[in-house]
Amino acid sequence: MTDTGQSRKEATVMTTGAVSAKTTTLIGFWNVRTMYELGRMAQVIAEMKCYKLDILGISESRWTKSGRMKTTTGETVLYSGREDYLHHEGVAIIMKKGMEKYLMEWKPVNSRIIQA
Repeated sequence: MTDTGQSRKEATVMTTGAVSAKTTTLIGFWNVRTMYELGRMAQVIAEMKCYKLDILGISESRWTKSGRMKTTTGETVLYSGREDYLHHEGVAIIMKKGMEKYLMEWKPVNSRIIQA
């Protein structure tokens, strides 16, 4: 929601110049509580596709270290977690297939902040 009276759906639709001036990019955010469980990644990606999101920000991923990976279905995942092996905190960004070509750079700051 914004203070200008936009609805939640309108607030999450952003126009980005990187893709095209006439294209909208759907961005969502989700606190998943953990992605350190078997099958959780597939569940999150299924929900992302259900809502037709282009980019999904994830909090509490609970993954350690930081990195970039591709899923079997083609999504790109950027993640940043704790440096120790405690599975707490952690953030991630999931981009649908084809969106990674618009990513200029990314930087894992810490277990609570990722910059893309």
